[in-house]
Amino acid sequence: MPLRHAFLQFKKAIRLSEYDYIGLREQELFVVDTFESQRLRRIRQTPGVSLVYPGANHTRFEHSLGVAYLAREAATSALSEEIESPLVDVLDV
Repeated sequence: MPLRHAFLQFKKAIRLSEYDYIGLREQELFVVDTFESQRLRRIRQTPGVSLVYPGANHTRFEHSLGVAYLAREAATSALSEEIESPLVDVLDV
């Protein structure tokens, strides 16, 4: 469970089937612990699929955690390394 990051301090780990364990920071835990976020646990992302595939369990809550994880990874990647635009090479600017 590698939950170490160069400049992020994780308070809690949650396991998602797609991404294994993800770390949550204090601000993210505050949002996840709200009543509105917890209501997403009851809403199925793929209703009826679990009748055909018993292991297919995906809720809006799990989806929201996955989206938050991917958004954080994209933001930290953009902040930690310089992204060179391919247009710079093509236009020779």
